[in-house]
Amino acid sequence: MPFVNLPPNIHYDVHTDCMGITLSIWEAAVITETRMSPFLFKTKYRLASEEDVQTVLNYFLSVLTEAIS
Repeated sequence: MPFVNLPPNIHYDVHTDCMGITLSIWEAAVITETRMSPFLFKTKYRLASEEDVQTVLNYFLSVLTEAIS
């Protein structure tokens, strides 16, 4: 499985099935009276290879790093 050093509140999961590889990325959040889901955002990508997963994670990390600085 790919390894990317994402901030601690950003999580990802890679799931492989007969349709291919699915990469899910989300930002964790505490459920409150007004928040029903345990994340601020969640996105899924259907990818062709582990290399594509690594590419998307690296890109995501670069965007996060740029946004934080």
